[in-house]
Amino acid sequence: MGKSRQRGGAKAHRKRVISRNKKTESDQNRVKNYFQKEMESEMEKMKEKQTDIVEVDDSDIEKEIG
Repeated sequence: MGKSRQRGGAKAHRKRVISRNKKTESDQNRVKNYFQKEMESEMEKMKEKQTDIVEVDDSDIEKEIG
């Protein structure tokens, strides 16, 4: 008797494969969503740093030069 019959045959095998595929897809989506959230938070931090650097009052510099 083959191993497949001991484990329930082809129908049981298909059921196990479907279950495995759903689990791996779920894991991949979870990792993808986590990565996306982390990247969004890093982008927000970078934007905040950029605005801090860009915001300079040029009127004082123009008065000194002119």
